[in-house]
Amino acid sequence: MRHELPSPHPTVLKRAESLPLSFWQHLGDPLADLLCTIYPVAAADTLQALICYEASQGQPLCQQFLAQGELQPTHWQDARYQPALQAWLQFAQQQSLQVRWAWQLGVGLRCLSQTRWQAVWSVQGITEFLRGLDELLLAPTLPATGELQRLRLQWALWRLQAEESNGFSPINGVACAQTDIAGLLHDIAEILPASCAALGVPLSGLQHQGLRHWCAGLMQKLGLEAHLVANTPDEALALHAVLSGPADAAAGTAVTAWLDAIAARDPLPAARRRLHALCRSVLPDEAADALGIDNDRLASLWQRAGSWVRKRSSSLGSGASGWQQLQHHLLAR
Repeated sequence: MRHELPSPHPTVLKRAESLPLSFWQHLGDPLADLLCTIYPVAAADTLQALICYEASQGQPLCQQFLAQGELQPTHWQDARYQPALQAWLQFAQQQSLQVRWAWQLGVGLRCLSQTRWQAVWSVQGITEFLRGLDELLLAPTLPATGELQRLRLQWALWRLQAEESNGFSPINGVACAQTDIAGLLHDIAEILPASCAALGVPLSGLQHQGLRHWCAGLMQKLGLEAHLVANTPDEALALHAVLSGPADAAAGTAVTAWLDAIAARDPLPAARRRLHALCRSVLPDEAADALGIDNDRLASLWQRAGSWVRKRSSSLGSGASGWQQLQHHLLAR
């Protein structure tokens, strides 16, 4: 049984000496970042279990971290928002295959295309990251406290690894700051509906409103500063415009590697061509061109084939084994 803290990570003292408090405040989640530097653990699950144990032993930082996780975000709890939230949750369950495609290809590639994110994520990192958010986004209920605590710790670990391996400087800012996370969640709120519409399953106004509340509640639960959380549709659009830039052509290599990793696990014929055609159907032309997404002469044929698969999968129903097989084979889970 452990009754004292482990030896601190070697960067802790160095950071304490060289970085002002504003560095941690800029991250927006200083407690999770401090815990990740104090406890030299590489896996979020292990770190979460250690924090729970230390909290039971009276360690105040760990107790504070767990107590923060019990705070209930207004965007998830206010009775006024419940009809819209439920409309979104039902849509995500009924159209889970299309939502996953729209999220991984429409929003995920836009995430990869941002200059700030390029220095943070490897293909393995972005795969784990997208998979973790994918599970939350398609869950039939709102995320549980334990899931979000683990996500906060995972982000903090990735941030620490990115800083150590990529040499972030004051000019570039910190890796995966709160503005980056807020920008990603605003991308989900504003880009996902357009991507779903491109796949033939548009959201209603109420469902889109519910998605915005889902993202705003997640930002509140993750401890982001209040000025980054939208409270109205106009604020959501404004924050999305400010926090998300155009696709950077320098991201083409990362995007290609990400798509190749998905296509390599698809056993169906012409996986790469079909996947690129699907990307073309959910991304703006200028973004797809900048990222080097293929635009071959048979793109319309692959898009029509993808439309048939989506319609076929919808007719199977969410509980059918065929639905699960389509998700497994086409989305490389």
